[in-house]
Amino acid sequence: MVERGIAPESVRLRVERVKTREIHRPMREEGSRRATDAASEWKSLAARQAVALPPLAAGAMRLYRAEPANDGSHRAPLFSFDRALAEAAAKGGASRLVYLDVPAERISELRPSREQPAKVFVVPPALSALRKPVDPVEEATVLPFQRRAEAALTTRAPERPIVPKEDRVMRTTETMEAARRNMADVMTRLGDHLPEGSVKDDLMRRSRDILARAEAATKEQARLERHPGQIEGDRFVEPEPRNVGALFTNEKKGAEIHDNRHDRETGAFQTLAFIDNGKKLDVREWSNRESVNAALQLASHKRETMSVSGSDEYKETVARLAAENGYKITNPELQDRIRELRAEMEVRRATVTAREIPPDSAQSEAIQALRFEQRRVLDQASRDEQRRIDAENAERFRQEEHRKDRNETEGEST
Repeated sequence: MVERGIAPESVRLRVERVKTREIHRPMREEGSRRATDAASEWKSLAARQAVALPPLAAGAMRLYRAEPANDGSHRAPLFSFDRALAEAAAKGGASRLVYLDVPAERISELRPSREQPAKVFVVPPALSALRKPVDPVEEATVLPFQRRAEAALTTRAPERPIVPKEDRVMRTTETMEAARRNMADVMTRLGDHLPEGSVKDDLMRRSRDILARAEAATKEQARLERHPGQIEGDRFVEPEPRNVGALFTNEKKGAEIHDNRHDRETGAFQTLAFIDNGKKLDVREWSNRESVNAALQLASHKRETMSVSGSDEYKETVARLAAENGYKITNPELQDRIRELRAEMEVRRATVTAREIPPDSAQSEAIQALRFEQRRVLDQASRDEQRRIDAENAERFRQEEHRKDRNETEGEST
């Protein structure tokens, strides 16, 4: 009925509220009771999921890993005792979170990784085979529903009329330019009715300032329209709905897939984030980091490499996300920047992971061995750094002596 344009206003508003995921706040007692029950159930489910894993045996170590759901084999898998780190890697895409309880007598079989020796460990295949999947219903999945149910019980905010998407006019260069011309016309006619003097002069001065700022805003909008955020591949891939995170939902519109971003706290609709038409992704919300990352994540599932086009700000966001997540961007002008950002990340990671494991008499022999090995690595790094500084100072001293000798030689010849 809505699509045919024959729906009553009440029906159209209900459909729009569902499409935009607006939170319904019940007015009747029965509705409030149901909302209270729903909030209680979601809260209970979140609490159960938080303690879903069995208790850890004495002296054992629990590790986590994100791995492809259809392939658990790996010659030397990496596990981390930081669950949040593994969960972040498992989000978005066909990955699952698994955990491994390493008995105290087998902790010695673990080897610290090269990049994050204090957090990530290499686990031998025989020990890795003992891993188990974490319940797929995670807190990140439950939380949005729990917050929506709780928000339904809050005081209703003043309602604003719902404007259908097809009636929403985007702020384009043409509309902004028309508004500026209309504003200039109004100010000119207003000035014509004022007598000559300080009042009119002040109005004209303020008018010129306002119109200048409006013109600058129009030019900026035109620049943004000339450089929309896009992600393009080397071939056409049939658009299909994919999960790119809890904040995004998608809907098929003709031959395209439209992905919408929702509010993190309430789940309410925010804006159209990007559009997949098969050959490229049109990133509408290119200034939002979460939307750009979701679009890159979707593109990386479809293609191994991709190129981007858009404003400098958009490309900088893409470069940072590529450095953090390993997206393969082919733009020649971004390669140096991505390498630079990766180097900065390595330095920060080294700073974080270089915190020495504190001694503890209750530590197992394996953990104490790791601490001594870490101390050795840190000492070696300190010695290497000191040698580098000494070499730089020696070279600087040599160049200074060479400069003095040259000056003396030139003075004697003079």
